[in-house]
This record gives sequence, structure tokens and C-alpha cells, in this order.
Amino acid sequence: YGTQEFRALVKIRLASKPVWALVKPLGSGAVQVYFDDAQRAVAPGQSVAFYIPVNPAVSDPGIARVAEASFLAGGAIIDRAFS
Repeated sequence: YGTQEFRALVKIRLASKPVWALVKPLGSGAVQVYFDDAQRAVAPGQSVAFYIPVNPAVSDPGIARVAEASFLAGGAIIDRAFS
């Protein structure tokens, strides 16, 4: 991920709608994710995927097929969740 924080569409479940978040690299491959809106049922052991929109004008996180309108920037396994 490098060292720069970035905004991304983030999915925490396969069937979940992508939502905007700030992804902040911490070093050693770890990241912290700050969701724009609170997410429910985020739990350790779940996967999280970060997508960067191909078109920066994409503002609707409800896009039906996030993979068709963005590229996968990375992912992680959730270690802990904060509220």
C-alpha cells in the first residue's frame, strides 16, 4: 500500500454494498480503515477489500458491480474492530 493514506470503496463481505472509507497504511502490511459511515457486524477474521474507482467522478458507492467500475487495490483480514 505504500505509506500514503488513500480513499477507496471498501467491501467487508462478498454480498455487501461497497462504502467509502479512508485506508491508512501503518507499516508491516497493516492498515487501519476509517469508514465514512458506521458499519455493523465488522468482526475479526473477515476479509476486507479496497477498490479504487477507474473514473474519479464515481460518487455512488451503490454501483451494482464495483469490480467493473474500479480496480482492486488490495485487501486484508480484519484483526480487530473499533466502534
